[in-house]
Amino acid sequence: MLYAQEYADEEEEEICDPPDNSKAIKLFEKALKIIRKEPDEAYGFIKEALVLDPEYLDANYKMARLAMGRENYLAAKKYLLKVLDVCPEYNIYVHFYLGRIYYGSEEYSKAVKELKEFIKHPDDIKADRHYDAAEKIIKEATFYAKLYEHPVPFNPINVPGICTQKDEYLPFISADNTIAYFTRKFQRKSRDDMFAKTVEVFTFSKMGEKIFDEGKDMPAPFNRGSNEGGASLTINNMHMYFTICKSLMNGYNNCDIFTADYVYIDESSLLDMAFMKGALNMTDAELKFELAEIRKSGSAYMWTNVRSIGEVVNSMNSWESQPSISSDGQTLYFTSNRKGGIGGLDIYKSEKDTSGHWGKPINLGWNINTTGNEKSPFIHPDKKTLYFSSDGRKGVGGYDIYYSKYRQEKKDSTGKRVFKWQKPENIGFPINSEDDDLGFFTSTDGQTGYFSSNNSSKMFRSKGGWDLYTFPLYERARPEKVLFLKGSLKDENGEKIVGAKMDVVNVQTKEITQVEVDSVSGVYAAVVTIEDDQDEFIMTVTKENFAFNSQFIKAEDVNKNVTGQKPAKLMDVELIEVSLGEPYKLERITFATNSSSVLTMESMMVLDGFAKYLQDYPDMRVAIHGHTDDVGSDKDNLKLSQGRAKSVRSYLMLSKVDPARLTYKGFGESRPLVPNTGENGRAQNRRTEFVILSF
Repeated sequence: MLYAQEYADEEEEEICDPPDNSKAIKLFEKALKIIRKEPDEAYGFIKEALVLDPEYLDANYKMARLAMGRENYLAAKKYLLKVLDVCPEYNIYVHFYLGRIYYGSEEYSKAVKELKEFIKHPDDIKADRHYDAAEKIIKEATFYAKLYEHPVPFNPINVPGICTQKDEYLPFISADNTIAYFTRKFQRKSRDDMFAKTVEVFTFSKMGEKIFDEGKDMPAPFNRGSNEGGASLTINNMHMYFTICKSLMNGYNNCDIFTADYVYIDESSLLDMAFMKGALNMTDAELKFELAEIRKSGSAYMWTNVRSIGEVVNSMNSWESQPSISSDGQTLYFTSNRKGGIGGLDIYKSEKDTSGHWGKPINLGWNINTTGNEKSPFIHPDKKTLYFSSDGRKGVGGYDIYYSKYRQEKKDSTGKRVFKWQKPENIGFPINSEDDDLGFFTSTDGQTGYFSSNNSSKMFRSKGGWDLYTFPLYERARPEKVLFLKGSLKDENGEKIVGAKMDVVNVQTKEITQVEVDSVSGVYAAVVTIEDDQDEFIMTVTKENFAFNSQFIKAEDVNKNVTGQKPAKLMDVELIEVSLGEPYKLERITFATNSSSVLTMESMMVLDGFAKYLQDYPDMRVAIHGHTDDVGSDKDNLKLSQGRAKSVRSYLMLSKVDPARLTYKGFGESRPLVPNTGENGRAQNRRTEFVILSF
C-alpha cells in the first residue's frame, strides 16, 4: 500500500465547533467501538452519520483514514478537504495525509504546500518519523513539481533519410554534419542460410543536398561478426572510437573500446596491393572491392585496420563501452563497470600522453557518478558540457538524460584555476520519459538534440521500432557557443601541405587552442569556445621553409555564414614558400591612430605567434619593414613607419627573440601595394612586413 497505517493512532484535537446532531454522534460512537473488529460495519455507521451531519469533523476525518486503508485515495482526499473547509485548525495531520495523497497522484505543488503547512507546527507532530517523512516528500515533490509542471519544449521528428521500418539506434553525427553512424537491426538471409536471421549492422549515412541518405553497411575491416557500434569521431572526422562486444569462453559478454583511422590513399598506394593488404588486414577480394568503391565515389580515403585502444583502458574483467572523444582528440570519456567505481556503471575519462598512448582511466567522481548506473556520455566539442544518462538520480523513468558544465570553482594556492563538473541537471520532461532515455548528443552549434527511441506514442511518429530523432534543444540545456573552423593547407600551386603547425588564439582571453593538421592530407579542423559573437581570434600557421601566416577571425562574421546544416566555416589557408629578400605581410599589425608605440591587442597576439615562429627556426634572420599610406607629409609618414617597425622589433625582443636576428626600417609612403585611392587602397598600404635575410 502507498500509505501505511503507522500514523493511525494520533489524537484529534477538539478546537473546532463540536457536532450538534445527537443521532449522528451516537452512530459515530457506535462505529468507534467496533471499528477494529468490524471495519466494514463501522464504515457504514460513519457514512450514515455524515448523511445526518455532513460537517461532522471527526466523522469526516475518520472516513478519510478508513478510505486510505482501503487505498481509495480519491474518497480520502474528498473527506480531508471537507475537514479543511469546515475547520482548517482541526488537526495538522489533515495536511500530512493530504500532502501524501497529492504526492501519490502526482499533484506535486499541492503536496509541497500541504506538507510545508504540516512541518510549520513541530510541537504538534506526534513522532519524529512523521516530520522526517514530510521533509523527504517535500524534497522529492519540489523536484517533480519543477520537472512536470514546467515542461521543456520538445517536438521530436525522425532524422530525415535515415529512419526506416528497421531498427536504428546508437547514433552519432559528425561535427560538420556530413556523415552519420548508427547500428541497424533487421532480418537478413544470405545465400548459404536456410532461414533469415537477425543481424546488427554498423552503418554509415552521408548527407546529401538536404537530408542523409538511407545508409550503407560500414565496409571492411568493420562488420566482421562481432557486435560493433556506438561511434564517436574526432572533430576532423579522421579518427573513430567505437565499441566491439564479444562473447568469451566463460560466457561473459565483454565489451572494449577500439579505434580506426581514416587515411588518405594516394595513387602509389592504390597500386601497391601488398602494402594495402598489410595496412588494412583485408583479403584480396575485400581490398579490390574497396578500391573500386573509392574510385567510383571519387573519395581518396579509407578506414584502416581496427585496433584496441590498449590494455590500460580495456580489460578482460570489465566492460568498457560508449566512448566519446573530445574535440581536440586528447580526452576519451567512456562507461565502465571496472572495480573501484562508485556504482555499477560509472563514467571515466582517459587522457592521451605525448607518445599517443591512453592513460589510466580516471573516475569522474561523485559529482557525475552515483551508486546506480551512468551510461552514454557525450562530451560536446566545447569540451565543457557533458551529457549522459543515469538511473541513480531522481528522474522520470529508469534512465534519464542529464547534463553538467565544467566550470571554474576557485584558484589554488599557486593561482592556478581549478575546474569542477557542476551538479548535473535533469534535461527535463518530456524529453525524459518513463522509458529509458539513452544515447543523447547535440549538434556542434548546440541548437539541436539527437537520440534514439522505440517510443510508439503519437508524439514520436515512429517509422517502426527504434528510430533516430532530432528536436530543437531549449537554450538552458545547450552547450557553450563555439566557433568551428575547417579547411586544408595548400601551397601557391594548390598542392596539399603536410607537417605544419596551427594555433588559434582568443584575442580577449589569450587562450591558445592547438589544432591538429592531418599528417597526410593537410586537412585541419578546430573548435574554440566563444563567450559572445564579439570574440576575436588569430589563427597562425607555421612550417619550415614557408612564410609565417596569420588570419584574423571574428566570431560574429563566421556565425553569420554558418548553419546547423553546415556548421563549419571553411577556410583553406595558402602558405607561401620563403625566398631570401622577399617581403611577407604580417596581418593585423595595427596601432592607435598616428601612434607608433601603442600596439593593439590583436597585433600582440599575431606577434606572439611570429615570435614563436622565429624561436622554432633559430637560424632565421629577418628585417621588419613599416609602410604607411599617403595621408600626411612624406617626412611624417617616414618617421611614423620607422617608429612602428621599431615597435614591432621591440615587442619581438621582449618575446625573447635575439635582437641580433632583427633589423628594422621604415619606408613611409614610398612603396605602396596599390594606388592610394579610397580608404580600401590606403588600408592595404598601411602594413608591416618581414623580409627573410637568412635561414
